[in-house]
Amino acid sequence: YLQLPSGTTAQRPSAANGMMRYNETESKTEVYQGSQWNQIDVSSYPYTVQYVVVAGGGAGGYGAFSDAAGGAGGGGYRSSVTGESSGRGASAESAMTVNPTTVYTITVGAGGSNAVGGNSSISGSGLTTITSNGGGEGADRQGSNTVDGGCGGGGAYLNTSAGSGTTGQGYDGGAYSGNPYHPGAAGGGAGGTASGSDNEVGGAGVATSITGSSVTYALGGHGGNTTNGTSPVAGGANTGTGGGGYFGSGGQGASGGSGIVILKILTANYSGTTTGSPTVTTSGDYKIVKFTGSGTYTG
Repeated sequence: YLQLPSGTTAQRPSAANGMMRYNETESKTEVYQGSQWNQIDVSSYPYTVQYVVVAGGGAGGYGAFSDAAGGAGGGGYRSSVTGESSGRGASAESAMTVNPTTVYTITVGAGGSNAVGGNSSISGSGLTTITSNGGGEGADRQGSNTVDGGCGGGGAYLNTSAGSGTTGQGYDGGAYSGNPYHPGAAGGGAGGTASGSDNEVGGAGVATSITGSSVTYALGGHGGNTTNGTSPVAGGANTGTGGGGYFGSGGQGASGGSGIVILKILTANYSGTTTGSPTVTTSGDYKIVKFTGSGTYTG
């Protein structure tokens, strides 16, 4: 490196073209040219940001005629956190490259309500959009609803097939056994498919320590219970968890949990410019920017 002489504005020397110095008053490097001191425009370099992008979980299926409906799939899960994994057992993705002054749009998917979950994403100029797909609905007792998604929804009586998950995001849902007196099959999670003797237990999620402590996201919703009218469990806010399916003479399964987007940015690079009121905390050398609703980050 070359260390420049430094001093305040008042300490500028008698100058000649080509002189350079660091101005301690302005915190800028300057050069003398054309009979005046001119600041040197130093643009910031692009930098990398690690992320976790979780979509909204799907809604549990509709039960009818005292038969069970399926649990919903969790929202798709994508991660670039070093040493962790994405959904469906995939390796961590490459960190995103952020350019200074570029605005990046953060979309947080809603939990499904009688529907698939909403997609979550990060987009911006020069960036290949990072999208996690909303979780599939739990299958209705009858009818054809959308069971495929980031994680697949579970099957139901008369609609027994499992929904498919998305590669790199989440697992398939569980298939229904075909017996109307069994519980509905559960939705897949980002960390595993449905389990249990009748595939009634929601698939596991994926744990991340991007914030400095471990939190699990994108679990599958449980299949409809065999007890008539038992209230299905909704996915929690900003968890990406699928809603539980309904069991009974007629009722809609629970809504899925909304998604979340988390950015991990070196404090030295963090611009501090956001919209959407994300929660910003510090973990070691990093700023953790947690979006529970849609907004923007400017590089």
